[in-house]
Amino acid sequence: MKTDENHQNISIVYIAGYGRSGSTLLDTILGNHPKIFGGGELTNLFGELIDNNKCSCQKNYYECDFWTQVLHNNKQFSSKENQKKAKQTTLQMESLTNFNQNITDYCDLWRELLKSISEISGKKIIVDSSKTNRKTWNRIFLFGKCGFNLKIIHLVRDPRAVMWSVIRGCNKRMEAGARSTKYPGGMTRGILGWIVSNMSVEFMKYAFPSLDILLVKYEDFVVDPQNELKKIGLFLNVNMECLCKYIEFDLPFESGHGVSGNRMRRKTIIRLKKDAEWIDHLPKYLKTLALISYPLMKKYGY
Repeated sequence: MKTDENHQNISIVYIAGYGRSGSTLLDTILGNHPKIFGGGELTNLFGELIDNNKCSCQKNYYECDFWTQVLHNNKQFSSKENQKKAKQTTLQMESLTNFNQNITDYCDLWRELLKSISEISGKKIIVDSSKTNRKTWNRIFLFGKCGFNLKIIHLVRDPRAVMWSVIRGCNKRMEAGARSTKYPGGMTRGILGWIVSNMSVEFMKYAFPSLDILLVKYEDFVVDPQNELKKIGLFLNVNMECLCKYIEFDLPFESGHGVSGNRMRRKTIIRLKKDAEWIDHLPKYLKTLALISYPLMKKYGY
C-alpha cells in the first residue's frame, strides 16, 4: 500500500442515507462554498466515464475542463481498461456481499483520485454523496480503513416523500423526457430500502461511536436552510456565511462538476425550494404502507 500522506490533509464529507432524500441538492449547495468541492456520487465516476456520460456542467467528462485535468493528473485512469478495473475494484469492495479484506488496491485507487480532485479544484474538503445502498454498503467503513479524515452527514427525509419521488419515476428516464413508469413492488422496495439504509447508519453510530456523524433532516433544510447550514458549518468547522448570503438574497447555486446524481444536477442554475407534493397526492394506501417504518419515522420526528 502506498505511504503518501497527502490524503490526510483532505477531508471527506460523506452524505449517507437513502436516495431521493435531497443529497444532490445538499451536495450542490455545499459545493458552492469556496473551500468545498461538491463531488456528487463519486462511487459512480468510473462507470460514468466508461458509459461516456456527462458531468453536471453539461459537458462530457472528456470535454469538461475539470475532469480532463483530473484524468490527465492520473494517467492510470485515462484508459478504458484501467477505468474498467477501477470500477470493478470499487464495486467488489463496496458491495454488501463483499467479504474480501484485502483493501490495498482500493485504498491506493481512491487516495490517488481524491488527491487529484483536491489538487485540481484547489479545495481540501470533498463532498461525496454516494449514500448508503447495497452497492455502497462498505464505502464508509473502507474510507475509514484507508485513513481518510471522514465527516458523515446522515441525511433523512420523510419516507412518504421518498415514496412519492419513486412514483414519479426513474431519474434517468425523466431526464430523458420519458414518462413515469410504475414497476411491480416498487413502493415496497422503496420503503424497505429507506429502512435498511437508515438502519445501516444507525448501526454505525452504535458500533463506531468515534465516527463524526451529523443528522440533517431534508425538511428542516428546505424550510430553514440558513440555520441548517450553520449547524453543518459548526460540524465541519467551516464558516457558512457565504452560502447563507446566497439564500438571503435568493441567488442561484451553480451545478459545479458533480458525478451522477438526479436530474437536478444537470441544471445550469439551481435554486432552493420546498417540495411537499406528496402530502396531497400520495395515495392513502401508500401512506399506510409507510407505517412499517414507524420506529424510524418516530425517531426522526415524522
